[in-house]
Amino acid sequence: MEFNAFRLIVFIIALIALFIVALLLKKNWRKWSYIAILALLIAYAAVEITAPMIRAHNYESFLIKVENKLNEQYPNQKWTMNKDINLYSFPYDFAVEVIFENDPNVSYQYTLEDGKLHEYARMELE
Repeated sequence: MEFNAFRLIVFIIALIALFIVALLLKKNWRKWSYIAILALLIAYAAVEITAPMIRAHNYESFLIKVENKLNEQYPNQKWTMNKDINLYSFPYDFAVEVIFENDPNVSYQYTLEDGKLHEYARMELE
């Protein structure tokens, strides 16, 4: 399941639970449960608006780090990077696809773990 779908499911379950609690409370306490529902809606909207921006910013800094590591490890080679933010599924673990100019038939996917460049996958291109 994708992380955004999971976040939506959790939000809907929490919203339903708050509505049920609101119906079970006495009339003078319902106002506070409606305020809690409104706060949940505002918090969810804030997360939905800011999460893509934060993810894009983190991905850009990830690409800069990968490019620096590739320059250190392969100083005399040229490459192209596929900058697809959805390449790796977990929310803030990224991968980048790199194709070296001297080896155009192979695609390498790299990740960063503890500041070190790791080859995540290798795929032969047709």
